[in-house]
Amino acid sequence: MKLSALTDFPDDARKLYTKGTMDLMLKRLRQAGVSRVCFQYYGNRDYGYFWDHDAPISRGTVETAGRMPEFSKEYVRAARKYNMETVAVMRPQEQGIWLTFSPFYQEYKEGRGVGCIDGKMLITTKFLQENPHLRVKRRSWDVDPEALDEKVHSIKLKKHNDRHSRIKKENIKIYTS
Repeated sequence: MKLSALTDFPDDARKLYTKGTMDLMLKRLRQAGVSRVCFQYYGNRDYGYFWDHDAPISRGTVETAGRMPEFSKEYVRAARKYNMETVAVMRPQEQGIWLTFSPFYQEYKEGRGVGCIDGKMLITTKFLQENPHLRVKRRSWDVDPEALDEKVHSIKLKKHNDRHSRIKKENIKIYTS
């Protein structure tokens, strides 16, 4: 039997992570008997989102990303140091985090963001900030009822570099709602 642990960096990194913090966290998990660590993967600093935003909350995530722009590599490095298996769990949220901020915040007035019905989303991917016209716009009542029974015939996965990957179709699980 394997004992696994899930870490959620946007929440954890509010406390300002460094390579040493990451190493210590994984060392303690290993001492507790954990042999597999899963982490919520929300991209690295260049992806934007939690790691590079103008929102008045979670400023520690922005500073953490400044100290470790490719924190996922550091996570895997530290886990391997303690002989732990790593699993990245992706939960892509194209629209950004579902928080809007009052127009009275200085960050709201001056910061990057994407307009929405409630105001402005400040925590989004850089892609969405640069291409707001490509965001998802379909409403649930626009869905063709017959489409609910349609099957997905193919999914294309694309990488942002040419590094070797061990990902195979049998390693991927897709959940929809």
